Amino acid sequence: MAPANEKKKFIDGEKVLCYHGPLLYEAKIVKTRTKDRVTKYLIHYAGWNVKWDEWAAESRVMKYNEEGLKKQKELKHHHSNAKKSKNKNAKDEKKDESTSTQSKKRKGRGVNAESEPSYVQKLDVKVIVPQDLRRYLLDDCDFVTRQRQLVPLPKPPGFSVKDITEKYLKYKVETTNDLKNYSSLVEVCNGLCEYFDVMIGSQLLYKFERTQYSDLLKEYPNKPLSELYGCEHFLRLCIMLGNVLSYSCLDESSMEFVVMHIHDFLDFMMRNSEDFFVAEYENSTPDYQRRCAF
Repeated sequence: MAPANEKKKFIDGEKVLCYHGPLLYEAKIVKTRTKDRVTKYLIHYAGWNVKWDEWAAESRVMKYNEEGLKKQKELKHHHSNAKKSKNKNAKDEKKDESTSTQSKKRKGRGVNAESEPSYVQKLDVKVIVPQDLRRYLLDDCDFVTRQRQLVPLPKPPGFSVKDITEKYLKYKVETTNDLKNYSSLVEVCNGLCEYFDVMIGSQLLYKFERTQYSDLLKEYPNKPLSELYGCEHFLRLCIMLGNVLSYSCLDESSMEFVVMHIHDFLDFMMRNSEDFFVAEYENSTPDYQRRCAF
């Protein structure tokens, strides 16, 4: 990421390659902006609808040259092989599952229907994360998995998941007169923090972050993780919330209330994203990388 007083690596209108997920795509620099010494580029992907245009950190952009095209080809080849391997494993698992199911059916003949397991009815819950926030997820993935950087933790006062939910509650009180639903809204925010505390260690971390997570647990053994982590990790939970809430015991009307306020909370995050999300990830030390290897 280039400081504002240095020559920028790319210019407006330049043909480049840009990371979108694990692959590199041909793109063009539409325009450039620099804030707090961090340069970002508005990217338009060649052949894509303009709705996919996004601001990307300089670390996601490569020169469109022989070296860049070679890297693009390598990534595509690696991704293709990984996908084939994954599909093969999925087919093998499905075959094993089918064999196991048939075996159980043969063994279960003659058993009363009452003894069969009953399944929880699943609600169809959709939590839609705004496109502008999804773009933070792309940068987040790139910083951690490719550049081996970390979100600086613990979050400073006012920027943890817990702090941001409290700011949202304060915002709702100041901008609406609907105080009769305030206690329910507090429950929604507390529920989001509880989901985060439960899921952060098992489902929301990249492998490279697990050592940092272990260090935090040792240093802050009695502190909820929603008071240590911030928006960067909370956004990963939001992507999964629809599926998580599908198995909730809430009735349909209560679920509508919860989802409505989750969407409102996400809009609040988006409007304040430049304040809530960290401007720069920190480089991991050689010692940290060594510990991650074990």
